[in-house]
Amino acid sequence: MLFETERPSTLKQIVGRDKEIKQIQDMIARPDGIPHILLSGKAGTGKTTAAIAIANEILGDNKKSNFFEFNASSTRGIDFIRNEIGGEIAKRRPLGGAPYKIILLDEADNITADAQMCLRRIMELNGRTTKFILTANYPFKLVTPLLSRCVQIQFDAIDTKTIANHLKRIAIKHKMVFTDQQLIQFAKMANGDMRLAINNLEGNVSSSSSEFIDKLTIASINSMERDEKINIAFSADPDYIFGKLWEIVQKEKAWDKLVPLADCNHKMNNAVHKTLFLANLLESHF
Repeated sequence: MLFETERPSTLKQIVGRDKEIKQIQDMIARPDGIPHILLSGKAGTGKTTAAIAIANEILGDNKKSNFFEFNASSTRGIDFIRNEIGGEIAKRRPLGGAPYKIILLDEADNITADAQMCLRRIMELNGRTTKFILTANYPFKLVTPLLSRCVQIQFDAIDTKTIANHLKRIAIKHKMVFTDQQLIQFAKMANGDMRLAINNLEGNVSSSSSEFIDKLTIASINSMERDEKINIAFSADPDYIFGKLWEIVQKEKAWDKLVPLADCNHKMNNAVHKTLFLANLLESHF
């Protein structure tokens, strides 16, 4: 996939993150090494990419033996944390002259509360030889004792201009023909998610979807068939679509939609598959 082939391997290659990258580089330069780090923010904003780039720069040729990556959404229980992480990996000495090992726990906000408390203790006991990098879409799901042991770096949504400029560089490199307006629409549809923007570019998703969403009104949605309403939810980034629906409600003063919108927003903020709740909102309340 284009997103994987274009994934930055060094911190300097990451776009739209100048302040955060400077902070990380300063931590890498510390004599005692990086602290435990929590990279938080919505999907597609570069958290995992940054974590891997950190490992590349610190470990170099020793990365293969000293970098361990796990997706915590599938390995989330206390047995895994206690036995695999604490009992095996964290206690090992770094190999090949590496200053320390690095363990990446992607989507750490999916780890159970008991497992998080266990992880906190493992981080305390092995901090000199093992550094943890956690990523989380929803850091409020992490227990306070775990949060307090990490330096938290927030990855906000990437602005539309930065995404569009990056898409243009990729398009030129791969001899893809798009107008500047199409690239801007791809960027708008992604709503700060660089991964989604690149996937839309590769899949040549119709940039007219953004223009279609911009022209929606409550009356036009009400007139649609059920399948048409649901298709709106799948046409772009769900947060982008929800934002447009909120704009419509404010513009048309459709205050009867406020409670359904609030309920949907709460569920989306606590869900992995936000589109399902957005589709239900459009089907049931528009």
